[in-house]
Amino acid sequence: MKAKRLPIFFGIVMMCVTMLSFRVVRPTEPLFFGLWSDTESLTDLQKTSLERIIKQTIEVQGELSLKEEKAGLKMPASLKEVKSRLYETLRKQKVRYGLFGWLEAEGKSSRLRIFILDSDTETEADGAADYRTRSDIFTAVMPAVENLIDRWQTTDNSEVAASDYVPREWVRIGGGFFKMGENYHKQDNQPQHEVYIDDFWMDPYEVTVREFREFVEETGYYMGKGAFIHNAQMRMVFEKELDFGNPGYQITDRQPVSCVSWIDALHYCNWKSTARGLTPCYEITDAGVRWIREADGYRLPTEAEWEYAASGGELMRKNVFSGSDYIGTVAVYSANSGGKPATVGSLKPNELGLYDMSGNVFEWCWDIYGETFYGESSSNQNNPTGPKEGAFRVYRGGSWLSPPMICLVFNRLSNNPQLRSNLVGFRLVRSGPAAGFDVSR
Repeated sequence: MKAKRLPIFFGIVMMCVTMLSFRVVRPTEPLFFGLWSDTESLTDLQKTSLERIIKQTIEVQGELSLKEEKAGLKMPASLKEVKSRLYETLRKQKVRYGLFGWLEAEGKSSRLRIFILDSDTETEADGAADYRTRSDIFTAVMPAVENLIDRWQTTDNSEVAASDYVPREWVRIGGGFFKMGENYHKQDNQPQHEVYIDDFWMDPYEVTVREFREFVEETGYYMGKGAFIHNAQMRMVFEKELDFGNPGYQITDRQPVSCVSWIDALHYCNWKSTARGLTPCYEITDAGVRWIREADGYRLPTEAEWEYAASGGELMRKNVFSGSDYIGTVAVYSANSGGKPATVGSLKPNELGLYDMSGNVFEWCWDIYGETFYGESSSNQNNPTGPKEGAFRVYRGGSWLSPPMICLVFNRLSNNPQLRSNLVGFRLVRSGPAAGFDVSR
């Protein structure tokens, strides 16, 4: 049956999943896996694209498996019998959608089919990919998902747009010592050295398109046109018509903002601080920028604060990416981005609850960049803020176009603070143990 046209909103039901597990049967018999969700337990943040949720779920779960008792099935069974029982199980559990895979093992013509079932209407969409042996099943999963997405018809995303903010509770980062940098990768990351960081608060998500647009519209902030992109040869090219509202890819309000310079980010921080009745952190003049350390407003993280938080802060697990050693579970990067950043928080957070610290968009930090600064600053490791002089500012974390090596938690990059790129955005922090949560956006 042809799938009903559904808003992207309903992709939420694939989150908070419970995976059924594998039963080994004869190679000529069909197998399947499934996953379910309680839609009432989800937040606005989890109303994200169906494609990303399916891919993430399959990548994270690792093995496809089946427990017959979960759906009350006895194998072998026909595809029709399985679907009928799964519809019944979904309705009984008061869950609208189910996702399952069907392995049609028929010698050399074996095929993996992935279905989405809608228990309200008893309609489904499916995608498929061929595989030769059981060891090839996993290589068939993602092509089958891609095929399913092509078939899954959606209407516009008006329901997503209607919820026009990303709810968040800021994360308290408890202070402590940590080993900053590394000793084996890039010269400017070396030497690894111990740093102490005071308590601070960090936004779990990158600043979104919608949030930055609100700032521009309310203040009349003039940005002008023009931003850098990377062409097919991965060289930076200036496109004079691009800006944060037209970054060279299709955008939604919930994506992280890009095409904003370091200076743009500081102006946003000051505007938000004033709007919330806080003291702005930055004094911005034609002569330069001064950080008012005692101010209680919003600001960019220092490079040390950023790496400490990305590494898990006081809960540090020493993962090479923020929250995992497997990049696909935590980062939107070159291999899974589809050519643009994702809705903030689409993948797993790190152990502190911070999303997209690896991948999605690079994030500006306060610090001036110094290639040899780590080796020159060993006597000043209490809340370091970078060199006092230099032309470039640091950004961290990797982007939707970056390979894994760029998304490592200790990797450093920098550029002109006036630069605007469709790979670079930012997130906010606040100082002090009593800064509190920001739950109003």
